[in-house]
Amino acid sequence: MPLNLVPHRDYYYQTEAAIFQKIRAGIPLTPLEQYTHCNCFPDIALLTHNCFDELYTRLYWQARPQFREEMIRIKGKGESRLHFEAMVYEELIKDWEKEIIKSNATDPLLKKSHEETNNELKQLAHEAIVKTLPQHEVDYRRYEIISWSKYRYISAKMIADILFTNNEYETTFDNGKVVLDVDGLMHIVSGHFAARAKLYTNSKSHFSQDFYHEDMPMQLQAIFTRIDASALYKGNLTGRNTKLVFEFRGIIYEIFFRRIGGNNRYRIKTFYPADDEKTVSIVGSHHRHDLGNGLALFMPF
Repeated sequence: MPLNLVPHRDYYYQTEAAIFQKIRAGIPLTPLEQYTHCNCFPDIALLTHNCFDELYTRLYWQARPQFREEMIRIKGKGESRLHFEAMVYEELIKDWEKEIIKSNATDPLLKKSHEETNNELKQLAHEAIVKTLPQHEVDYRRYEIISWSKYRYISAKMIADILFTNNEYETTFDNGKVVLDVDGLMHIVSGHFAARAKLYTNSKSHFSQDFYHEDMPMQLQAIFTRIDASALYKGNLTGRNTKLVFEFRGIIYEIFFRRIGGNNRYRIKTFYPADDEKTVSIVGSHHRHDLGNGLALFMPF
């Protein structure tokens, strides 16, 4: 039986009845309960319940050509409703564009989102010059970068709101403390998740269905625990920059750590599935240790 890292979404979604009972009693909801609460409503009711992030997420997927017809068929929306939702979606994107181009954000997650988005826009501007892209294509790709940046910000914010304490998620590995902070989270979500959600291409590898962005911190914690139990990596989380290479369900992944200060504390810089070329290189230069249940550890020769 494959390693069951964490039951997908079970951590996030609770019973609706318990949440509505708290609302009726006037008890404030936790971030987890607020996300669950918004997930309970049909699209048309989200505006009246201050669930703008959930609304944007649904409209974002509805706007994807590969999912649009199926979502419309399932939800049975008429043309007037679709037209109204399209206008709401455009306004949400315009508001986000005004917010994301600002460079004076104080919220760490918003600040990192500004940085990632502006880097992508700079890359687009460079490519437009080098490849002499027509203006309509540049405008289209800019629109997609902006709309995707809001979607990924919402995704990262959900993780941070529910799982982070003081802007980070802390776990243990190899007798040290390992943290996933806002920078690492946004970098991973920006580059390596939701390939199907992007209408523009990039050169980065993307996660399969074995890793979900909202579960990723807990999944990593489960993997660290399994590797620690094997004692094969013991004493290797040392130095300023360190990496971990493992395989899960036939796919090889790399995690890069950076030591924080002089103590035994490390930050996850990035985490991604190795592409085909890197996989060949890893297999040719590492021992593979099978840990069972679909998990394996790679150690250098």
